[in-house]
Amino acid sequence: MEADAKDYEELNLKIETDGSFKQIFHFVSLIENLPYHMRIEQLNLDWSSEEKEKIQKSVWRGEFILKVYKLVGAENS
Repeated sequence: MEADAKDYEELNLKIETDGSFKQIFHFVSLIENLPYHMRIEQLNLDWSSEEKEKIQKSVWRGEFILKVYKLVGAENS
C-alpha cells in the first residue's frame, strides 16, 4: 500500500478452508470482491481423494494469509 505506516492500520488474517474445488473457488471470489484494500501474502491449495460409500470424492484444502488495510480515521472504525 502506497502510504505512510501512520496513515493506515493492518489486520493480519490466516484462513483455512476445505471443500470441493467449486466451493474453494467461490470463497476466493468472495474474498476478492470484499470492499477493502488487501493483499494476499500467501496462498496454498492442496487436494486429497477420499472414498466414502464407494464414491470417490476430491477434497480441496486452502490456507490463506491476508493483510487487510484500513485508513486511520476512516468511518466505520
